[in-house]
Amino acid sequence: MKRFIFGMVLCALVMGCDNYPKDVENSLQKIRKSGILKVGVIEHNPWIYEEDGKMRGSEVKLVEAFSKTLGGAPEWHIYPEAVAIKKLKNNELDLVAGWLTADSPRHKQVGLTRPYLKTGEDKIDHHVLALQRGENAFLIELESFLASYYDGVENHGL
Repeated sequence: MKRFIFGMVLCALVMGCDNYPKDVENSLQKIRKSGILKVGVIEHNPWIYEEDGKMRGSEVKLVEAFSKTLGGAPEWHIYPEAVAIKKLKNNELDLVAGWLTADSPRHKQVGLTRPYLKTGEDKIDHHVLALQRGENAFLIELESFLASYYDGVENHGL
């Protein structure tokens, strides 16, 4: 009898585990469908900034490359950090870039990627991107991209 109950519970768990990981707000699916990655920018020259009406910097190249893997292009929105984070939490943005670090005081409000670039040993030197909490499929897609992107930069000079 115990085996039967265990088997039924296991079966129920397996049947309930379809289509994981999921996004609470379906961010990944929406981005792929619309072709637009809404990016909040916290300007931080030389990493990400606007000049002569164009976005420039290494994080711009990073986000542009990521958006191409999703079949789209970034739509840039420049804000102060507090505004960008609020808009991200309200699902008005998909991603926030701006030389954010792993020691960000906002880490409890939003999701952060694992550090994609470490310029030192301290958390202040571990650079991350921010996205809405609960967007797990989007986070996995982004982190997979970041790992391959920086592997290419380090090993192939991309």
